[in-house]
Amino acid sequence: MKAVLPLLALLLLPATPAAAADLVEVHALAVTHDPQLRAAHHGREAERENRPLARALVLPQVQGLATYGVERTAIDPAGGGDERTDTTDPYELGVELSQVVFDLGAFVRLRQAGDEVAAAEVDYRIAEQDLVLR
Repeated sequence: MKAVLPLLALLLLPATPAAAADLVEVHALAVTHDPQLRAAHHGREAERENRPLARALVLPQVQGLATYGVERTAIDPAGGGDERTDTTDPYELGVELSQVVFDLGAFVRLRQAGDEVAAAEVDYRIAEQDLVLR
Protein backbone atom coordinates (compact mmCIF):
# COMPACT_ATOMS: atom_id res chain seq x y z
CA MET A 1 0.00 0.00 0.00
CA LYS A 2 2.88 2.34 0.79
CA ALA A 3 4.33 1.82 -2.73
CA VAL A 4 0.95 2.44 -4.39
CA LEU A 5 0.44 5.92 -2.88
CA PRO A 6 3.49 7.57 -4.53
CA LEU A 7 2.63 5.87 -7.80
CA LEU A 8 -0.96 7.11 -7.57
CA ALA A 9 0.28 10.64 -6.75
CA LEU A 10 2.52 10.61 -9.83
CA LEU A 11 -0.39 9.56 -12.02
CA LEU A 12 -2.61 12.33 -10.69
CA LEU A 13 -0.07 15.10 -11.33
CA PRO A 14 -0.83 17.08 -14.48
CA ALA A 15 1.32 15.93 -17.33
CA THR A 16 3.45 18.57 -19.02
CA PRO A 17 4.38 17.96 -22.62
CA ALA A 18 8.06 17.48 -23.29
CA ALA A 19 9.63 20.16 -25.41
CA ALA A 20 10.49 18.49 -28.65
CA ALA A 21 11.95 20.15 -31.69
CA ASP A 22 10.70 19.01 -35.04
CA LEU A 23 12.95 18.50 -38.03
CA VAL A 24 12.25 21.95 -39.49
CA GLU A 25 13.32 23.70 -36.27
CA VAL A 26 16.47 21.61 -35.99
CA HIS A 27 17.36 22.36 -39.62
CA ALA A 28 16.74 26.10 -39.14
CA LEU A 29 19.03 26.12 -36.09
CA ALA A 30 21.70 24.21 -37.97
CA VAL A 31 21.53 26.64 -40.92
CA THR A 32 22.01 29.68 -38.69
CA HIS A 33 24.81 28.19 -36.58
CA ASP A 34 26.81 25.96 -38.95
CA PRO A 35 30.23 27.52 -39.60
CA GLN A 36 30.82 25.70 -42.90
CA LEU A 37 27.51 26.86 -44.34
CA ARG A 38 28.11 30.41 -43.13
CA ALA A 39 31.56 30.42 -44.75
CA ALA A 40 30.04 29.23 -48.03
CA HIS A 41 27.33 31.90 -47.74
CA HIS A 42 29.86 34.69 -47.20
CA GLY A 43 32.03 33.38 -50.05
CA ARG A 44 29.00 33.44 -52.34
CA GLU A 45 28.16 37.01 -51.31
CA ALA A 46 31.74 38.13 -51.93
CA GLU A 47 31.72 36.64 -55.43
CA ARG A 48 28.38 38.29 -56.16
CA GLU A 49 30.01 41.67 -55.47
CA ASN A 50 32.72 41.03 -58.07
CA ARG A 51 30.27 40.88 -60.98
CA PRO A 52 29.09 44.53 -60.74
CA LEU A 53 32.72 45.63 -60.41
CA ALA A 54 33.65 43.78 -63.60
CA ARG A 55 30.57 45.11 -65.36
CA ALA A 56 31.52 48.67 -64.48
CA LEU A 57 34.61 48.35 -66.68
CA VAL A 58 32.47 48.07 -69.84
CA LEU A 59 29.83 50.67 -68.96
CA PRO A 60 30.04 54.33 -70.02
CA GLN A 61 32.11 56.52 -67.72
CA VAL A 62 30.87 60.02 -66.87
CA GLN A 63 33.09 62.66 -65.32
CA GLY A 64 32.07 66.14 -64.29
CA LEU A 65 34.05 69.29 -63.63
CA ALA A 66 32.96 72.49 -61.93
CA THR A 67 35.13 75.36 -60.77
CA TYR A 68 34.29 78.77 -59.45
CA GLY A 69 36.53 81.58 -58.33
CA VAL A 70 36.69 85.28 -57.64
CA GLU A 71 39.41 87.49 -59.09
CA ARG A 72 40.02 90.98 -57.83
CA THR A 73 42.35 93.31 -59.67
CA ALA A 74 43.44 96.68 -58.38
CA ILE A 75 43.73 99.20 -61.18
CA ASP A 76 45.96 102.23 -60.58
CA PRO A 77 45.43 104.86 -63.24
CA ALA A 78 48.60 106.34 -64.71
CA GLY A 79 47.31 109.91 -64.35
CA GLY A 80 47.29 109.75 -60.56
CA GLY A 81 43.52 109.42 -60.24
CA ASP A 82 41.56 107.25 -57.81
CA GLU A 83 42.44 103.58 -57.63
CA ARG A 84 39.60 101.24 -58.42
CA THR A 85 39.10 97.49 -58.03
CA ASP A 86 37.82 95.28 -60.82
CA THR A 87 36.13 92.03 -59.73
CA THR A 88 35.34 89.08 -62.01
CA ASP A 89 33.66 85.79 -61.18
CA PRO A 90 35.06 83.17 -63.56
CA TYR A 91 33.50 79.73 -63.57
CA GLU A 92 33.88 76.61 -65.61
CA LEU A 93 31.57 73.64 -66.09
CA GLY A 94 32.32 70.50 -67.99
CA VAL A 95 31.07 66.97 -68.55
CA GLU A 96 33.00 64.16 -70.17
CA LEU A 97 31.48 60.88 -71.33
CA SER A 98 33.61 57.97 -72.48
CA GLN A 99 32.61 54.49 -73.61
CA VAL A 100 34.81 51.46 -74.09
CA VAL A 101 34.32 50.25 -77.64
CA PHE A 102 36.32 47.06 -77.29
CA ASP A 103 38.52 45.92 -74.43
CA LEU A 104 39.02 42.18 -74.57
CA GLY A 105 40.42 42.07 -71.03
CA ALA A 106 37.36 43.82 -69.59
CA PHE A 107 34.95 41.49 -71.39
CA VAL A 108 36.93 38.43 -70.29
CA ARG A 109 36.87 39.67 -66.66
CA LEU A 110 33.11 40.14 -66.93
CA ARG A 111 32.62 36.57 -68.17
CA GLN A 112 34.99 35.21 -65.51
CA ALA A 113 33.10 37.08 -62.79
CA GLY A 114 29.86 35.44 -63.96
CA ASP A 115 31.54 32.01 -63.91
CA GLU A 116 32.92 32.64 -60.42
CA VAL A 117 29.47 33.61 -59.15
CA ALA A 118 28.04 30.38 -60.58
CA ALA A 119 30.84 28.35 -58.94
CA ALA A 120 30.23 30.04 -55.59
CA GLU A 121 26.52 29.27 -55.90
CA VAL A 122 27.36 25.59 -56.49
CA ASP A 123 29.69 25.59 -53.47
CA TYR A 124 26.89 27.01 -51.33
CA ARG A 125 24.44 24.36 -52.54
CA ILE A 126 26.99 21.65 -51.78
CA ALA A 127 27.47 23.06 -48.27
CA GLU A 128 23.67 22.97 -47.79
CA GLN A 129 23.57 19.32 -48.83
CA ASP A 130 26.50 18.47 -46.56
CA LEU A 131 24.65 20.09 -43.67
CA VAL A 132 21.64 17.87 -44.25
CA LEU A 133 23.84 14.78 -44.37
CA ARG A 134 25.74 15.61 -41.17
